[in-house]
Amino acid sequence: MHKNVGIVDKTVRLAVAAIALWATHTGQVEGGISIALIIIAIAMILSASYSFCFLYKILGINTCHKCCGKKCDVTPKE
Repeated sequence: MHKNVGIVDKTVRLAVAAIALWATHTGQVEGGISIALIIIAIAMILSASYSFCFLYKILGINTCHKCCGKKCDVTPKE
């Protein structure tokens, strides 16, 4: 599993996850949408913590090399 999520992307994911969890916790969102937001927030937190997004891999997106100060563990496309 190679890193494909950069620092800025991690920050945005964590901020969106925090807002989604806050909205569900305070009752701003209820019902099925609340459950969906919790699942999405968990996925965002996990992808930020592992610096890997499965959807990015499928789409061939890599934001890690754009913002990391060092080389990331990324294999070149063939």
